[in-house]
Amino acid sequence: MGQLSRLDEEKSGNSPSAKPLFFLGMAFAVAGLTVSAIMIERGGADAREAVKLLLQFFLITGVGAVLVAALAFRRDNESLQEQRRKDAETKRLACIKALQDLDAQLGRSYRELKAVKRNLRALLIDAERDAKGRAGPPYLFPTEGFRKCMAELMTAQIRLEDIRGVIQVQKDLLDDDTIDRLRDRLRYATRFFHDVHEDVERGKVAFDGSSCRVTAQAANIDSLLNSRALPSDLPEEVKGAIKQYLKDVSKGGISLEVQHRQLEEIERLRNETDPKHRRFRAIADDCFALAAAEIQLEIARRLGLKLSTPRDLTHRSYDSEEEDGGTIGR
Repeated sequence: MGQLSRLDEEKSGNSPSAKPLFFLGMAFAVAGLTVSAIMIERGGADAREAVKLLLQFFLITGVGAVLVAALAFRRDNESLQEQRRKDAETKRLACIKALQDLDAQLGRSYRELKAVKRNLRALLIDAERDAKGRAGPPYLFPTEGFRKCMAELMTAQIRLEDIRGVIQVQKDLLDDDTIDRLRDRLRYATRFFHDVHEDVERGKVAFDGSSCRVTAQAANIDSLLNSRALPSDLPEEVKGAIKQYLKDVSKGGISLEVQHRQLEEIERLRNETDPKHRRFRAIADDCFALAAAEIQLEIARRLGLKLSTPRDLTHRSYDSEEEDGGTIGR
């Protein structure tokens, strides 16, 4: 608003104001009437004729000044309205660019974290395999490669926390409810990857020279590498809510609002019924997708586009379940 006011002031200072012309016209008219009254009072035919000429002069001058003032006022008003339209469009485009940058940052962070998971899989020396050949704990990794992946994960996770902090102050881009939803979803995602690194910090990975072993005790690392199953000791209420959510998402057609409510319920149950307060990669991935959908929906709104199913536009790019050969509840 301050910038817009300055633009308005600069615009008015560069063009003639209508007010001085209007008052000048009125002054001529008043002066003409005054002089005419004095001359009529003195009498005489010549005086009356002179009064007529003088009155015509002052009236024409006064009316002309008023007309010029009216035209100047109209021109100033049109210029001001045009400047305001330009300022509004400039602000709209700047907001769209800021939202697109935010979406790009979010996507970049997701890809960085996904790359860590894929690199860990590529480094895998040995693991227990199920009937379909899918890896499970215990996992065996080269120590150097594993530590490098964990360092990359921590860097990407901190960057994601920074993005979450930036979203908190974007009052000119997003409304308060949207900001709260984005922060809640990204909190789950950031905390999951924090929990993964915490498995290493808490000594749940056994390092032995050039190799290290990751057992089922490192549940968060296991969830990062493999999201096809939920722990057997997870409370049934939590397990049921997660399975139902992922089943609904896989079918498609549910609104963003419904998905937010389901994720909020999963978070509530995690805090209230699971003694270990565990998070899972399948939900973290969907939190990324849902946050991206919210931002892309706002971009579309500002562009004047209508997205009937914004969730469908983002879920495929954020969905990593297909690489696991299956997911929870399928």
